[in-house]
Amino acid sequence: MIECGVLEPLCSLARSEDVELEIQRYAVLAIANLASAPENHKTFVEDGMLAMLISLSTANDAEVRQYAAYAVVKIAQNAEVRTVVTEDGGLEPVLYLARTDEPEIQRQVLPALCTLSFADANKIPICRNGGLDTVVRFIRDASAENARLACATIGNLAEMAVNFDIIAESTAITNLVHALQSPNEEVKREAARALGNLSANIELGDVILREGALPFLIPMLRSSDNLTQRMASMALCNLSSNIRNQSFMLNGGLFEPLMHETTLSLDPKSKSDHECTRYCLLTLTNLAVNPANQPMIMKYGLETLAQFSKHRDIKCRQHAVFCIGNLCSSADNLEPIMSSGSLRTLITYAFPSSDSSSNVQFQAVAALRGIATHQILRVQIVREGALEPLIMSAKNPSIEVQRETAAALCNLAMSETNKREMASGGVLPALISLAMSGDEQREIHAAAALANIAELVEGNTQNRMIDEGVIKPLMRLADSPNPGIRREVARCFSLFASKRDSHATLVRVHAAVRMMTFLRDTDEVAQRYGVLGIGNLAVSRESHQELFDVGAVAQLVDCAKSTDVMTKRAVAFTLNNIASNPANHVPCERLGLTRALVSLLSDTDKDTNLQATLATRHLCESAKFRNQFTELNGIPVLLGLGLSEDVEVKREVAATLRNISLSVHSKVVIVREHGLQLLNDFMHSPDVEICHQATGVIANLAESTENQALMVDNGVIQHLKYVMRSKSIDVQREAARALANISAEYTYAPVIVAAGTLQSLVSAMSSPDFLCQRYAAMGIGNLACHSSNQKKIMLEGALPGLISIAKFE
Repeated sequence: MIECGVLEPLCSLARSEDVELEIQRYAVLAIANLASAPENHKTFVEDGMLAMLISLSTANDAEVRQYAAYAVVKIAQNAEVRTVVTEDGGLEPVLYLARTDEPEIQRQVLPALCTLSFADANKIPICRNGGLDTVVRFIRDASAENARLACATIGNLAEMAVNFDIIAESTAITNLVHALQSPNEEVKREAARALGNLSANIELGDVILREGALPFLIPMLRSSDNLTQRMASMALCNLSSNIRNQSFMLNGGLFEPLMHETTLSLDPKSKSDHECTRYCLLTLTNLAVNPANQPMIMKYGLETLAQFSKHRDIKCRQHAVFCIGNLCSSADNLEPIMSSGSLRTLITYAFPSSDSSSNVQFQAVAALRGIATHQILRVQIVREGALEPLIMSAKNPSIEVQRETAAALCNLAMSETNKREMASGGVLPALISLAMSGDEQREIHAAAALANIAELVEGNTQNRMIDEGVIKPLMRLADSPNPGIRREVARCFSLFASKRDSHATLVRVHAAVRMMTFLRDTDEVAQRYGVLGIGNLAVSRESHQELFDVGAVAQLVDCAKSTDVMTKRAVAFTLNNIASNPANHVPCERLGLTRALVSLLSDTDKDTNLQATLATRHLCESAKFRNQFTELNGIPVLLGLGLSEDVEVKREVAATLRNISLSVHSKVVIVREHGLQLLNDFMHSPDVEICHQATGVIANLAESTENQALMVDNGVIQHLKYVMRSKSIDVQREAARALANISAEYTYAPVIVAAGTLQSLVSAMSSPDFLCQRYAAMGIGNLACHSSNQKKIMLEGALPGLISIAKFE
């Protein structure tokens, strides 16, 4: 009939407004009947019939509208003209008939709805404009073909996330779960596809499981139909993406068929569907996110996953990497994963690929990051060649890949063995790039990696880092609003400052300015490293002026008030280094460091005490500082430290007291604060240096006539008599000086002689040390002023020694 040319007069009658309505109706009905033949559809479209029918579907007459819409429905069933129907507005006539209450008409409309639902432009209108209810109604239809079309339509509509809520509000999910029980394979397949698409929404996934879909989906994994397997595995994959569902699904028997299908795919002779295998591997990947599932996967699935490195399907190989990457998140899994031979696969996929997606590379790098947390395995990773792909990954356009790369490099740099290889292997430019990225996550890991590498103080590593330009990003990151980044930058600077070879460079680029900002940092750890960096820089005297100029030394006064033990220890260390330079003593006095040192001496940490005592000892070489220290009641604090069990602390306390006792007022204060008992104990110390310094303090104290009576009363003379027998010339010298000073007071001369010290003084005149001879002779001379002592002096044989000294023999 088409060939005979009936279309032209029929179209003319259908369009005409001059003919009788009944004639127009029959003309449109005739066209509709012709549209029932698929072979006519192409002609309809080419001759403009489709546009006319769509236009007539809005005619005033109900029968004309219905016949025109019916014709459009028939044409719309043809997938070859779906695009034209959609673009010309053919969906509305189809929906017009779908909204009728007549089941037979709805049954005729269903194929058209199914065909049109494949076009994205139609998915939302079908749901919102009356097509969904008709489709849902046929899911349980007695006709398997109608049920298949309905399930397929829902599957298509569910590809749009905006349709989820509308579909969920209908009875679609319940009916789809029922369709899984159909004896027809195609119905089950389309129902599984629809449920799989819907389960991409976590909340709908819960609904699907509550409706009882799991017992029907799991057996479908063993279906002889590959497409059914594929859709079931897709649905199970999406359902397993919700970690709360995983325990329920595993208890429902998911794991065994999942592993069976995955393992079967490794057989080259099997006809497994690769797409199904991919979904199975992704399901395992989802399950591996939950640490509770990992032991089971490691026990029964790791060997299988490792074998996928040689699988013929690249996507399967990639998805196996996803799963292994998740397993690498647990330290307990790392050694078995390495033993399985998966490392080479992970390194391979860490390289950039032609794949437009960065997911594979991301997972591989994330896996390397996880393995790099193991202190032994991180060395093996580098030996196996992981640095090259990681360096390349640092340039990946994906921010997530770059973040994982920075974290992996940070972990690798924790190994002493890796540091040198990373510094010389091209990692530094990659880290510098990551540190300058402007993204806090990349910056913090890159800064930490640089700090880890800088821990290798020996050798040329730090010099290489400086030559590569590491200082520039560190200077920029020093002002970061992220405390974690500032912390790592401060640590890095402190490590650079720990090597004297780097000091000149740090001073030249004014790194002390940035380091000084850490001293005011609100972050405790950043402040600690900042102080330590300044302290390390202060080891070199060439840096001292720079530290004073930028205000770093002045800022230490506030840092000394910190509640952090390590910070206070670093402050004391810094002050010791600064105070070791006599040129700094006057500036230190002006900055008021005395109060800070007294505070540090009062601390309960012995390392802080030791460093603070060393600093005080150096500064007490200045008379003004000695007076400031005494005025601030530093002497009682120092005497309290003398009770420490630590020999080094005692040694420095004694040396500091010796310097302090050079001042006249301080001599009296030491005695008044009951320092004699401590000094007497020190003179009996088995440590020669403590004994030497304590005896020197006693000699200094004895220069004050105000002290001498108390010293005699406290039995100092007996203690001096004891140390005069010391094998140390230094001790003998100071003891002789002390006795000489005390004997200068006429009143105490008989007491000294009566104590039996005369023989020790006579022996000291024969000492190889000329100062020891001098002090002994001075003491005997003072004792000889008292007439009652002269005979005893002669009897002790002092005269030959005096004559010998007088002759300069």
